[in-house]
Parts: sequence; C-alpha cells; structure tokens
Amino acid sequence: MGNFVSNSQNNNQHESRDDVSLRSKESQYRGKLWECMKAHSDYYQPIIAAVESAKKAVRKEAQAVMAPSSVGRDVMEWRKDPKVREEVDKYYDFMERGACKESWIALAQCWYAADCAKEDRDKLMFMLCECVEAHSDYYHPVLEPASKVAEEQLFKELEAFVLTSSDQPKVGEDELTERILEFMNGGDCKESFTPWLDIIIEEAEAEAAASS
Repeated sequence: MGNFVSNSQNNNQHESRDDVSLRSKESQYRGKLWECMKAHSDYYQPIIAAVESAKKAVRKEAQAVMAPSSVGRDVMEWRKDPKVREEVDKYYDFMERGACKESWIALAQCWYAADCAKEDRDKLMFMLCECVEAHSDYYHPVLEPASKVAEEQLFKELEAFVLTSSDQPKVGEDELTERILEFMNGGDCKESFTPWLDIIIEEAEAEAAASS
C-alpha cells in the first residue's frame, strides 16, 4: 500500500477545479472515442487490442494495491509502528468515502472470512475494479501506480503494430507517435479522436506548469 493514499490525499487538497474538470472531460471524450473505435473495429482493431492489453496491465497492478491482504500485512505492524496504523486508517477511509464503498467492504469481509471461496473473492475483486475504473476521477490515486506499467505495455503493443520489417534500427518515440497519429486520423473516428487528443495535450501542459 505504501504512502500513496496519504500523499494523494495531500495532493487532492491542493487539486484545482480545473484539474478535476480536465480529467472529467478526458474521461468523457475517451469514452466517445472508444465507442467509435469499437463501432469501426475492422479498422481500429490493432489499437483496440493494444488498449485492452494495457487495461489488463492496469487492472493487475491495481488489484495488487487494492487487495485487502496487502493492507493486512500493514495491520500486523500496527503495534510496532503508529505511522503504519495511520496509513491503514487513511487507506480504509479513502476507499470507503468513494462511490465504491460497498464493493470495497464486501471484498474486505470476504477476504478474511474462512468460508469465502476463491471464486467469490475473485468475483468481488472484479466488481471492485469495475467500480473503481468507472469512478476514476476519485480513485485515480489507486490507478495511478499502474499507469507506468500500462504505458510501457501500450507502447510495446503500438510499436509492434506500426513498425515494419524495414525499420532497422527501430524508430524513435517521435516517429512512432507520428505514425500512430497518422493512423488515427485516417479512420472514421477522427472527429472523436481530435478533441480527446486536445484534452490529453492540455493535461500534459497543465501538469508541466504545475511541476515547474
């Protein structure tokens, strides 16, 4: 679990309404783009496959963070380190204050119940992941640790798609990006892709300005 919850709560206290608005818009535009690509999957299948692979990577990493057993290991340290107890308390409070409170509590109760079957536990974990992803505006600190893993996975998938046998040595990241943009703009979802891309760029610029 680490310190990501306490750190994210501190960040959320200073998070501007513009940041929340951008993230909400990105989610909205991403949803529209995704629906469009699925409607034209004959063209966009390579991108869809790459995104699905990245989503699996995100879910795998997020599950490791959300698993009550990881919290339980920290609980065992309560008597040894008061700071750990504070972290665990903050984590439970964070999970229960969001829209996925019921899913989280159900998973936690099942996790430590002797009569809870693995199939039931896996089902509850799946439901929690679905809920967390659906409410990513709030639960983004849970998903954020997995973002780098997902980005690496997505990059590999897209690289394999756009590279040709004549690309020796491999093209650079800028060239890869250019080829992907060319592909996306060449399909029927260009009108959905353009506003989503604009939001992504705006988010990147806002993040760069905030860190400078």
